[in-house]
Amino acid sequence: MKVVTCDETGLVKTVSVERTAVESKWRKQSRAKASQRMCFAHQSDDTVYLGLATKKLEKVDFLNRHPISLTKTDVESFAGLAVTENRIVTCCSTGQVTLRDLNAPSEVVATFKGHVRSSCMKLGLQNKNILAMGGKDADLRIWDVNSTDKQIFKAKNVKNNRLNLQVPVHIRDVAFMPNSDDRVVVTVSAHKHFRIYDSRVKQRPIFSTVYSEAALNCVALTNDGRHAITGDALGHTHLFDMRARRSIGKFHGPVGAVRSVSLHPVLPFVAVGGLDRHVRVYDVTTRQLMTKVFLKQRIEHVLFTSEDKVVVKDDEEEEEEAAVKAEEGHGEEMDEDDVMWAALASANVPKKAKMEPKKEEEQQDDDDDDDDDGGDDDDDDEDDEEEEEDDDVKEEEDV
Repeated sequence: MKVVTCDETGLVKTVSVERTAVESKWRKQSRAKASQRMCFAHQSDDTVYLGLATKKLEKVDFLNRHPISLTKTDVESFAGLAVTENRIVTCCSTGQVTLRDLNAPSEVVATFKGHVRSSCMKLGLQNKNILAMGGKDADLRIWDVNSTDKQIFKAKNVKNNRLNLQVPVHIRDVAFMPNSDDRVVVTVSAHKHFRIYDSRVKQRPIFSTVYSEAALNCVALTNDGRHAITGDALGHTHLFDMRARRSIGKFHGPVGAVRSVSLHPVLPFVAVGGLDRHVRVYDVTTRQLMTKVFLKQRIEHVLFTSEDKVVVKDDEEEEEEAAVKAEEGHGEEMDEDDVMWAALASANVPKKAKMEPKKEEEQQDDDDDDDDDGGDDDDDDEDDEEEEEDDDVKEEEDV
């Protein structure tokens, strides 16, 4: 399994979960060219698109290994970035949503004005023409990208508190509920609010709660829609049960603010990254830490690829395979280092000593030695009998 990360210095890295190491990295390190938003290409995780602090769009192809600058935009800072089959959708902090041609990113297909202070933007799971966005003092809104002047849903704030004061709104992230036809949306806010909206029912949230001690920065939903994973500004990663409507535990480990969480498309694993410069992978069912990798830079965004588990072989197994290949005559195709290790591995194997049959002369000598030993034993017996007779004679004389 692999996790793709981008950090505040502009580096893009791929991390191997099984090997707990960084496999490769792209782009030059520069804080002025930091990555603000990152997303995969449409139905492919071999390419990522980046929204940079320099107002540029960039594409990184993992197979080509060279970042490609697409175009320069007029955004102040990226609040959202997404790629569809033929469009690149961007949202800036001023609420300007722009649709660009995927094959010619410099050409603007359409644009419309959303929230004035936008903080996040996401496309629907089933319908990529559905767009949800929110921000500071800007509650959830859902738009139809095909008809930019059509606003599908506009949320209302919850009722005033007991002091008759308006509850503040500052949405940090949104997520669409799987298997809901993109009608159910989850939001998290800087004021610790976790809310669920159903555009089929009403404008106000159907559920709202506060369970975190700090601002919630990010949210992701599992593939079955039963759980939500949220990260807050204190470094806590919460597991929220969508059916019981309560927090059922935490993923322990992070010590800095969590900025991004990403779930594996198929397997029950979640990747977490933030200010503590570590990317962590957890098992959602057990909440156990699977791996942790230190990346040196503070992480802005993480993405889980669709790659399945990879079996990592031990050094001993690799040496045995190298030795077998060498014995089968494939040593010419191996590197010099592999040949050397294979030779060392075979040299360390203890060999059994072979038993050689004795020669006839040596066998006869051994038989003669045995006969001599037997003769000596007979002489000793005769001496003992003579001594006993002498003792008897002496006793008779004394009498």
